[in-house]
Amino acid sequence: MYSRTYTAHYFINFKTRDEIKEEYRRLCRANHPDLFATESEDVQGKQTRIMQEINAEFAIAMDASVRAEKPGQSEASYAGSADLAERIRQAIEAVIRFDNIDIELCGAWIWLHGETYPIKDHLKANGYRWGRQKRLWYFAGIASSSRSSHSMDEIRDRYGSERVNRPTHTTSNLSD
Repeated sequence: MYSRTYTAHYFINFKTRDEIKEEYRRLCRANHPDLFATESEDVQGKQTRIMQEINAEFAIAMDASVRAEKPGQSEASYAGSADLAERIRQAIEAVIRFDNIDIELCGAWIWLHGETYPIKDHLKANGYRWGRQKRLWYFAGIASSSRSSHSMDEIRDRYGSERVNRPTHTTSNLSD
């Protein structure tokens, strides 16, 4: 068994996975480096470091919430859940900057709607696959053990659905 020591800054008072995810989305909307693309290199570098801290703390907070919800699981299963959260986060980060697509999270899968053809090579390079029957790109956080076909409505009903909001650029005055 191992332990990590860190100083939490961003997810101190959030206990459930839903609370942590909501705070993560709020922090991404406010701090994502793409929002500061027109700022100086110093500001861009600072925002990148802040976002890296947020991402690291997000993974730790999600790991802790999973452990709190399922105290009887083994270390291997906890490591797997933290790894899954990180893979999903990276897959979303790879596509969030594209304007003409909608990102939908259903369980541990990410589905992309919209004008994806121009970025198909980028999607392939980042682990997304084309679903011929649904005519959508998807990222499988967990491989499916089923070969049966389900409609998107059935998938949403079974696993839930959440749209990922893209950060919008706002002009801000940064002090320091």
